[in-house]
Amino acid sequence: MAVLELAVRLRQFVVENGLGHVRIAPLPVRSWPGKIREPDIFFISSEQGERIHQQVCGIPDLVVEVTSAATARADRMEKLQEYARAGVREYWIVDPDARTVKVYSLEGGRTCCAADAAREKWPRRDCFPAFRYPWRPW
Repeated sequence: MAVLELAVRLRQFVVENGLGHVRIAPLPVRSWPGKIREPDIFFISSEQGERIHQQVCGIPDLVVEVTSAATARADRMEKLQEYARAGVREYWIVDPDARTVKVYSLEGGRTCCAADAAREKWPRRDCFPAFRYPWRPW
């Protein structure tokens, strides 16, 4: 439920501001030849619109993973490294149980934790700096 609610709000924001395209799983993203992931939510800017395809998409500008106990390790370690290697500009890890968001940005080919927010705050990000999400129990 958390994925759907966040995706709907993010898509609404993107459409209202004419920013690009928001998609949700199951739509595969090719990180590089032989490496496919299915992010929970991803955004491709209007400028990169040619990356959207019916079967498999190219590298998104933003990837959002809504983590759970079963996916936490992969989301925080493997996927973080893979998305950085692929050139994803920004990566959000949303933990609905803890009501936290970690935002990672790619800068100079390296990933850094650009923002870390808990509870009622929504962190500042490069992608969609005006976007806010009202935390509620999911």
